[in-house]
Amino acid sequence: MPSYMNSYHAHSFLRKFQRNKYEKKYADLIQKNKDKKILVILHMFYPQSWKEIKEYLLNFAPYNWELVITHPTELKEKLPLDEIALFKEGTRFYDYPNRGYDIAPFMRVLKEIDLDAYDIVFKLQSKGVKRKAIFIYKQLFFGRDWFLNLYEGCVGAKGIHKTIDVLCDKTRKEGVACAANLAVKDPIHKQHLVEKTLKNYNLPFVPNYDFIAGTCYAIRPEHLKEFKDMPYSDK
Repeated sequence: MPSYMNSYHAHSFLRKFQRNKYEKKYADLIQKNKDKKILVILHMFYPQSWKEIKEYLLNFAPYNWELVITHPTELKEKLPLDEIALFKEGTRFYDYPNRGYDIAPFMRVLKEIDLDAYDIVFKLQSKGVKRKAIFIYKQLFFGRDWFLNLYEGCVGAKGIHKTIDVLCDKTRKEGVACAANLAVKDPIHKQHLVEKTLKNYNLPFVPNYDFIAGTCYAIRPEHLKEFKDMPYSDK
């Protein structure tokens, strides 16, 4: 496989062209939602990923948005935190021990956030691209494909404005948005594990549930409130 497929690439010129194209196409939606409060929670793990991720974050430029960065304490000196702070004024940084992948930091930082202050929350992570190939959820991904599916499906220039419009419209029933091909069913053995874990905490289990593979998505804040007080630990 070409090394190109196993590294991050900003593609700044192309992505600027795409941003301009879709900002013009969805100018009415942007005007309608430009004052909505948007929160982006990004878990940074791979230092080299920032040059590409920031190109996607520029798609939020027409909106009233804030950035929260979570990251492992152990990587504090390796991550481009100063560059991120310059990129987005007012960025808040939270470091936690490197446990629980991107999920544990997200759960922890929710306790620090007033969810009532926002109309929509985007949860992102700096997914790796070094794996040559992965077959998961009946799909085959090569190198950057996994990363690109996550980001294009969640915060790509083509879809971000429609996503924000749908989730900010209280007359709509949709509560979460992600890449269509990453809204999947967990295999049976994982469903059994989830069922066992939930029962240990006296929480309800819904068989054959839908799952967002890669955990990059946009969601209405009210759906996150229950997690703030959920009983969990680092274990």
